[in-house]
Amino acid sequence: MLGSAGSGTELCLRSSTTGQATPPCTGSESGNFGALQVAQWGNPDMGTENLPCNLNKSDQLAVNISVGADHFIRVWDGADVVDTCAEPFGPNTLPTFQGISGGLFGGMITGETVNGTFFEGRLGKGTTAKLALKQNNNYYYVDNVPLWEYIGYGKTGLAPLSCIRESFDDIVKLPDGYENAEARPATCLTDYAAGYVDLFDLDTDGDDVFDIVGSPRYRVVPQFVEQGFPSGDSGNLHISGFRAVFVNGLYFGCDGTDCSLVVTPGATTGQVTLPNGSSPLDQITGYLLPNAALPDDLIENGVNGELAAYAVRLSG
Repeated sequence: MLGSAGSGTELCLRSSTTGQATPPCTGSESGNFGALQVAQWGNPDMGTENLPCNLNKSDQLAVNISVGADHFIRVWDGADVVDTCAEPFGPNTLPTFQGISGGLFGGMITGETVNGTFFEGRLGKGTTAKLALKQNNNYYYVDNVPLWEYIGYGKTGLAPLSCIRESFDDIVKLPDGYENAEARPATCLTDYAAGYVDLFDLDTDGDDVFDIVGSPRYRVVPQFVEQGFPSGDSGNLHISGFRAVFVNGLYFGCDGTDCSLVVTPGATTGQVTLPNGSSPLDQITGYLLPNAALPDDLIENGVNGELAAYAVRLSG
């Protein structure tokens, strides 16, 4: 996340050279737009122990998306510690590279085998309800649980009306219910402000782990000091803090003006067929969740109440 990203907004997380100009994305992008070149340090808990530190761009991005950073990173303190294969302790500055090739599709959906190790697609992880994506004779299963299903019950009068879980449940029972409900999270997060109760505190099995943590769409990512991406082939970004993101829209088969398929969680069940192309995922969007909407257990009791990367399950 750039420093300019605001809480509660739906952000364009990636748009290719054929991206669609549908908010929050603004159309085709080229050059350096922030794909992180995070080195693999070799963490057996995340399956990266057999990988070389530097991989080709596509493989490196796929691994980073699948498992997250496999080592500790921290907030920039004014002195650059760049994440490199020299393995400095606690890097606070992350390199970026130009272009991302097929790493997005592999890291998010199909999974990818790198140096003999298979890294599962991020959205296929976990035990949440899944949607089948069919491509030729292959099937890929991705999380299909929308953001509102992680909102706790009983918040009437304590949260904006647009955020009340019971009202979401009523809407989805109606014809075209999911289609009518899918715009409401954006409204809810826009209406939400400090002073309301936590939103995403649902714990259906009572194990003291909030359900949203088990969603493969929920990740904690660095937010940077910089307001824009470096120009040219590469550059470094300085970590100002950590923020929670919920991946929402998947845009397939885009041609610069339109996309042949847009998938959002919960809107479709069963199976959908992907358009032709070896890497048809051109664009993704996600919600930047307000810190105040998350339970305190997920927030560091430190300066600015930032989310603590080392306290959250980056590897799923």
